[in-house]
Amino acid sequence: RRGGAGDGWAKARGEEQDRVASSVAAERAAAAVRETELRKIAEGEKATALAALAAAGLLGFAYYLEFARGLEACPLCMLQRLAFAVFGLLALGAALHGPGRTGLRLYALGGLTASGAGGGIAARHLYLQQLPADARPACGPGFDYLLDTFPLAEALGHMLQGSGECGAVGWQWLGLSIPAWALLWFALFGAASLFVLWRPGKVSDRLPG
Repeated sequence: RRGGAGDGWAKARGEEQDRVASSVAAERAAAAVRETELRKIAEGEKATALAALAAAGLLGFAYYLEFARGLEACPLCMLQRLAFAVFGLLALGAALHGPGRTGLRLYALGGLTASGAGGGIAARHLYLQQLPADARPACGPGFDYLLDTFPLAEALGHMLQGSGECGAVGWQWLGLSIPAWALLWFALFGAASLFVLWRPGKVSDRLPG
């Protein structure tokens, strides 16, 4: 009887040790998953902060060219600045908000929309610059005048058509004009937004604790 009781006690103790070991292993696995997800969240916040900083830098350089170098911004330039500003604000919001995976995807969708619209405007601007001088549209009113005079939709239509001053190349670097560089940056921002939208792996919305 003593032997039977001892065997039962040893078996129960072994089962308890197995349960403890399984529980510890599960807790370690959960901790590893949590650490991975928190690291992904931190990396996403850092990336969005860098994107916001890049957009702010591009806007700052545009205003430097305008006010320090005397390059007047045409309506298409102003629309591209607006697209950079929207993208930058969305990236900054994502960095400060810390929205988690679902929210980050919503911010990325907004960023993709802004970069796509900006890229289309930059491509239109670049197209006008490639036209011969006699084939460009006539010079038209400025950005402020269009907004003050026409309804918003009509003003945007006039801006997107472009005008003669939009075809002028006032600044280049490495053989590329301002809208060419803008198009490259919009493509980069759009690619980053797409990566966030379709990146494999799941990052949970703000983990508790």
